[in-house]
Amino acid sequence: MKRAFLMKRAFLMKRAFLMKRTRGILLLALAAGLALGWSPVASACGNSVRYKESATVRLLSRANGALRHGQDQTAYAYAQAAYQELEQPRRAKKARPKKARPKKGRRGSDRESRRAQHLMAIAVIRMGGLADLPKGEVKKKLGKDARDRNIRKAVATLVELKSAMSGDTYFAAHFAEAQLIDPETRATGATALQKLSESDLLPGPWSQRALALARHHAGDVGGRDRAVRRCKVLTKKKSKCDDFQAEQAAAMPPRPKSKKPAAPKPASKKKPAAKKQPKRVAHKRQRAGV
Repeated sequence: MKRAFLMKRAFLMKRAFLMKRTRGILLLALAAGLALGWSPVASACGNSVRYKESATVRLLSRANGALRHGQDQTAYAYAQAAYQELEQPRRAKKARPKKARPKKGRRGSDRESRRAQHLMAIAVIRMGGLADLPKGEVKKKLGKDARDRNIRKAVATLVELKSAMSGDTYFAAHFAEAQLIDPETRATGATALQKLSESDLLPGPWSQRALALARHHAGDVGGRDRAVRRCKVLTKKKSKCDDFQAEQAAAMPPRPKSKKPAAPKPASKKKPAAKKQPKRVAHKRQRAGV
């Protein structure tokens, strides 16, 4: 009797174990099927998680990296590609009839468009105005007037974006750097860079160079040297940290004033030249008896 009871108990325990194991296998298979059927936002491998990025975010990330390494033309090209990528679906939406237009667009599109314009503008300023926003290509052979016009356009773009990107310290540092170009707003930009430096919020070496330039204009030699040393620690292009001649050459000239037309110069009163009379040859021949 006792033996039969033990055999029955062992049988029940084995069946319960097999049922739990089968249930676990079924749950794993269901989870695998759902994972294959869905398009996840992230994929995991080992102990790391990799998020899937859109093409626009990837281009903006590369533009940020190029800007940090001092590759202004490359940063402008990536930001311009991201901006064009964002503008294409907007144009398609405008071409649709009003009834077919969606009420709300993608949340990140406006933010990414502002970021692309911001990166393009600061790249144009650092290049010295070698490109015309937003569709212009980089042209190394441009006259001074064309470069000054492109710099003014880039600064105006940053001014338009200021209200929408008020809480962004990355934008604030670049906006303060752009203010150093115009002598009228140079003091405001220097103050903003100083506050960001005290909070340790200056992004990258070139903002440190902008701070050094602001202190250079203010006559603070010790503060300028500290900013230059900090810039050289953060970049491999150490020669650009204390090269202020390029920054001063790209400075925005004063706005052109309306010039009055110059009065016409009075005509010079010169006596007309006397006409040379032809030599009298005939009477000389007669006298000679020819």
